[in-house]
This record gives sequence, structure tokens and C-alpha cells, in this order.
Amino acid sequence: MQPGQSSGTKSGSITTQNLVANGAATAGSAVELDLGGSYNTVGIQVTGTYTGALSVQFSNDGSRWETVAGTVVGNAIELLASGAAAATIVSAAVGNYRIRSAGFNKIRVTGLAAMTGTAVVTMVATN
Repeated sequence: MQPGQSSGTKSGSITTQNLVANGAATAGSAVELDLGGSYNTVGIQVTGTYTGALSVQFSNDGSRWETVAGTVVGNAIELLASGAAAATIVSAAVGNYRIRSAGFNKIRVTGLAAMTGTAVVTMVATN
């Protein structure tokens, strides 16, 4: 694909806590997108009414998932204004976020904390 062209999108709902933080996600607790190791950035849109922080995780083998550490998930508007980013998408937050994804095969957004309601997550990978 050419730079800027999407690898596809993935949408889904998170309605429950992921009880297997580093393995196969509990049903209804994650939205996963295959990156194929080729895409530099993932745009993440979160809508819905929910509580419980959302975590971004990467995997290269599709079996072992690791939560991204540090300040890497940025609200697109806040990043443009201040350069600020956060380690998670905070409880009940809706908006558009982006994260660097170069070098990874898979990404997922998951609820590692207790969840109520429904977080609707849509991801798009681009260069």
C-alpha cells in the first residue's frame, strides 16, 4: 500500500473487563486490529457511554500482549495544542486518539479495569 493508505479499519464494543491481561482477551473486552508490521500510526476513536480506563496493547506473535508503557496515547487535538499524551484512555473519555505503531503486528484496545456500559472503539492504521 502507498503511504497514507489505510490497512483497513476495525470497530467493536468493549463491555466487560479483560481478565487475561497478557493473553487471549475475555469476550467483549477488546478490539483488535492486524497491522502486519507495516504501519506507523493508528488512529483510535472512542464513543459510547462507559466507565473504566482503556489500555492500548501490542503483540508481535498474537499470543502475548503487552500494555504500552509511558505517555504514548494522545488525543489528536491535545497533541496539536500541547504535545501532551497519556498512558491510557481515561475512564468515560470519548474522542479521537493516535499512537505510533511501527514495528508491531497487532494492536488492541482493551478494558483492563472494571467496565460498565459500552465503549465503541474504531481503529484505522496508516503510514
